[in-house]
Formats: sequence, structure tokens, C-alpha cells
Amino acid sequence: SIVVLEVARRIGVELTGVGMPGHFLVRSASDADLFVDPFHQATLDRAGCERLFASLHGPRARFEDRFLEPVGRRAVIARMLTNLQRSFVGRADRAGALWAQCLRVLVPGATVQDRRQLAAVLAANGRFDAAALELDAIADDGAGGDRDRVAARAMRAKLN
Repeated sequence: SIVVLEVARRIGVELTGVGMPGHFLVRSASDADLFVDPFHQATLDRAGCERLFASLHGPRARFEDRFLEPVGRRAVIARMLTNLQRSFVGRADRAGALWAQCLRVLVPGATVQDRRQLAAVLAANGRFDAAALELDAIADDGAGGDRDRVAARAMRAKLN
């Protein structure tokens, strides 16, 4: 999808990314009912997107129109890094997961949960000191409180 978006930009075709849950799509900027699924090499209308969503999440999953709204570049980068991190975790590649999660928290708009995930990945890599520092920073920012302070102490205890 990113390659399609970039090629389109370079040739003057206006497309935008669509972060539908479970599957990233590309949408025409001039026709809100025209979507491209580069992964499956298909064009879809709104009904086709709903069928794709149902095939991914089951027929009882509720589809919402907002799932087909354009997303900004930061959201695209965040989603790509989250997918990379999950892929690394699935392959038990701790160093790769740490690399992707470090980049993920650098994207503006990263959540407290993203930062807690970074602390968890740091700990999984034996970096208990760095994990504790991240948890303390979350607490200092006022986003976590006691929960993160307790977790930071537990990380420091593992250093002994």
C-alpha cells in the first residue's frame, strides 16, 4: 500500500491510506467509493470493503463507516511499525521487536500503552534498567501513576 501511495504521488494521482481494522487499503481522493487493495491486487467499492472486513473478523463483527476514512502519514507509520513489532515477536526476534517498538514510541501520538510495551520489550531483552526508566518516565508524565512506579521497582529488583 505504501508503494502504491508513493508511486501515485509521484505521477500526480491523489490517493490516501485507509486504516481499516485488519487490512490496510488505499482510497481514491476524488471518489470516496473507490478503494484499492494492493495486497490482493483488487479494486473494491464500499460493499466490497464490508465483505473483506467480514471475512477477516467474522460475520458478527460490526462494520463502521469510519473504518474507511483516510488516515494521515503518522498513523500509517505507526501501524507499519506495530505490524513489524508483532512480526518480530511472532518470530521470537527480541532485538527486532525492540528496534520496531523504539521507533514506534518516537512517532508523535504514541500512547501510554505503546510506552508500556516498550518497557516490556526492553525487559524481555534483559534491559531492566532501561525498562525501569521508561516506566518512571510514564509515571512522571502523570500518565501512569503508582502502577508504573511499582513496575519500575520490580524491574530494578531484577538487576540484583
